Amino acid sequence: MERNLSVVKEPLYFNLPDKNFFDLCNDRYGINRGVYNVIDHWFFLNGFQDIKSRRGTILKFLTFLHKHQIKKFGKGGVKNSLELFLANRREKEVG
Repeated sequence: MERNLSVVKEPLYFNLPDKNFFDLCNDRYGINRGVYNVIDHWFFLNGFQDIKSRRGTILKFLTFLHKHQIKKFGKGGVKNSLELFLANRREKEVG
């Protein structure tokens, strides 16, 4: 299957097969499969059981990392970044 997903409209991203959604994340943000799996699992365990909601949040998280120029993770770095992202998101909702 061709990896060119530029013809896929944004809302349809959430309905892609898992491999294609990962490819999109990898192409746009350069994350590897292991990091993607940690992120996906963490959001699932933290209340994002609906796949569309979780994938939308994953894209927002990866955009957040890109905006803050977070490109590498040390030990516990993915979890710390996820917690920072949710805290930042909650602040925006309250403020």
